[in-house]
Amino acid sequence: MADNLISTKCAEPHHHLILQTEETGAYLFIFERADSPFPEKDYWFETKAEAMTTAQNDFGAIDWEPTSRRY
Repeated sequence: MADNLISTKCAEPHHHLILQTEETGAYLFIFERADSPFPEKDYWFETKAEAMTTAQNDFGAIDWEPTSRRY
């Protein structure tokens, strides 16, 4: 089952991040503007924990909320 989270509290120049987990791993999507229709960058990780650690350490993401957005 997919688990989708969004963080709008992250370091500049990033506007928000979306973490999407799947059975095969986790995707981290990076958006640099509020009106970005698609992510400017994306990363794949083997686990949700790895994706969340990278989001925090590399992009300053601190708070997460559930979201229905998918990519």
